[in-house]
Amino acid sequence: MKQITLLKEKTSTRNTLSYTDIFGQTIEVGFSWKNPASEEEINEFESSNNIKLPKRYKEFLKVSNGAVIYEDIEDGGSGYRILGLTEILESTKHRIEWGYDLKDYCIVFAEVMGNSDFLLFDLKKSEDKGNDYIIDGDTGYPVDEWEYVKGDFFHFINRLITTNGSMYWRWY
Repeated sequence: MKQITLLKEKTSTRNTLSYTDIFGQTIEVGFSWKNPASEEEINEFESSNNIKLPKRYKEFLKVSNGAVIYEDIEDGGSGYRILGLTEILESTKHRIEWGYDLKDYCIVFAEVMGNSDFLLFDLKKSEDKGNDYIIDGDTGYPVDEWEYVKGDFFHFINRLITTNGSMYWRWY
């Protein structure tokens, strides 16, 4: 996961990144990275929870076992929390407790900061080597109307970096 490694290296010193938005304004966003997960930790997690995580997400975990990326440090209210091994089951459990009718093969892997939206893996589709296995948990719509994000975790991260943290999958 070269893109994440480069982004982590670029933001590890100051934990920020600046870019110019489409209006010519300089935006500074924050990043925080966790220690990497080992292959053994990932295997143990999958085995003990009877889960097969997507390959590209496991590559991310080996760089950072969870992270906050593109956090709006000036105004707050935006960014993403990419969940690590200790957080994905807990976050999924909370969503179910809050009344979301999540399928047993879906697991939350990211939370959108500043609102209640989140992103899920459809583990059934990811096992079938399907490219489109990420679900946009848009809480403004019923679960059965949630849409798949085009591409796998690798494409998701690449596009998120390319768009400076924009919710590109909602650009219609």
